[in-house]
Amino acid sequence: MDPSTVLELDSRRRIYEFVRAKPGTHLRAIARGLASPLGTTLFHLDCLTRTGVVVVRMDGRYKRFFASDTLGRREKDYVAALHRAVPRRLLAVVVRGGARTQRELARELVVSRSTVSFHLSVLVRQGILACERRRPENVYVAAEPELAERVLKAHSATFADPVLDAVLAPTVATIAPSGPPAAEA
Repeated sequence: MDPSTVLELDSRRRIYEFVRAKPGTHLRAIARGLASPLGTTLFHLDCLTRTGVVVVRMDGRYKRFFASDTLGRREKDYVAALHRAVPRRLLAVVVRGGARTQRELARELVVSRSTVSFHLSVLVRQGILACERRRPENVYVAAEPELAERVLKAHSATFADPVLDAVLAPTVATIAPSGPPAAEA
């Protein structure tokens, strides 16, 4: 299949545009988002992948799809990891609040320490967080704080996470009074 003609088919172009708008989305989410049969979506994603228009990143058992010309390699790594709620929230808290211990993160996110431990080890292995060995507890920091903040901000709409929104917008917005809008004079 020729890369210059691969997007001529309307259904394939719709899938590509979806992947471009929501980088790191997995197969079922793409199919659901486009109301397209799973098999059809898979077929077209395979065509897009074979021609190099779309690239795949493995995230555990999920294949995450990205338009090949949009993000750098590290940004794709971050976006793939941040599609999961706990890692996304861990990174957001560390980026905004600085170094944290496992105990502090578990308390702030209201999740068990074992869950935090699992996700911290994955994020450290991926190079997204760094572990600083201190006594009595290790401290976790963002490995690339500028990149982490840029990815969190740029893709926050993709993640649709109220906790992330609260962390990224720490200032409280003034709430407009309820009721009908005032009539203009």
